Amino acid sequence: MQPDPYSPPSSTVIVGQPSTIPVVMQNQLGQVVYVQQRGTGAQIIGVLVIIWGLLLALGGVISLFGGEMLANLADDGSDAPKEYYLMSGGVGIISGLATILAGFWLYNYQRRGVSLAWLVIGISFLINTALSTMIDYDSSADLNSRTMMMLTAVCGGICSGLCGLIVAIPIMSSNHGLDSSRLFG
Repeated sequence: MQPDPYSPPSSTVIVGQPSTIPVVMQNQLGQVVYVQQRGTGAQIIGVLVIIWGLLLALGGVISLFGGEMLANLADDGSDAPKEYYLMSGGVGIISGLATILAGFWLYNYQRRGVSLAWLVIGISFLINTALSTMIDYDSSADLNSRTMMMLTAVCGGICSGLCGLIVAIPIMSSNHGLDSSRLFG
């Protein structure tokens, strides 16, 4: 027996896959509104920034409580005062906590997370460059102390610039979904 072609179907089955094409909606005033999903770049970078902040804070704790002991074990020809390890550890802990906060803000699509991450990167670079002047390198080595400080500053600048670019990825993507929050004001 064949089904009656004039009877309504008993159930409707829709076959296919959801589309990523933006949905065009029209509001009550007749304006056209494009609705798209937020990009996941901000969340991915936010998680990476949180992990980076955890590593910074952990390194700060290690430097604060065991930096001098580890330096004595390495015996690399440098002689840093105890204050260097205390200040380096303090900067690491503070910048790590601020970086974790920046990553949390980025994960929640807040633009101020990018600004805070840039601020932490810049200030950490300046403080670590200043702290590198406290280390007295062995004069019998091939490179003198001034050359080592310059190399530290150049490598730190390159690393800070690359980190700043990575943190800026959510802003550079076309559909970042970040809000308009600001760090100051």
